[in-house]
Amino acid sequence: MTNRISITNWAELSSEFSRFFDGLGAVTVTHDCLEFQSHPNHVQTGFTVHITGFVNASMPLHGLDARFERFEFKQTPPQVMCHGQDTTYTYKVPQELIAHRGESI
Repeated sequence: MTNRISITNWAELSSEFSRFFDGLGAVTVTHDCLEFQSHPNHVQTGFTVHITGFVNASMPLHGLDARFERFEFKQTPPQVMCHGQDTTYTYKVPQELIAHRGESI
């Protein structure tokens, strides 16, 4: 079971974000931004949450810039569901990255 983490609970959101993307690429956590970037020799993808609720996501062939209030991290399949007032976006971690989780580059 997953729980939705409010953008107002930045400490819990930061912790879960770090755990979720651990071993999949570069993770940066600051006081106002959570950022994941895959290793360049694997699938090129990134996912960023700003403290304002804005999300930037990039995958081959698409990108997203939108605002959300709550975030849900699911391990199986590995995805982050972003919930806003009128919309939901799901960022799915590519299986190619999961296969390389924890490898050194």
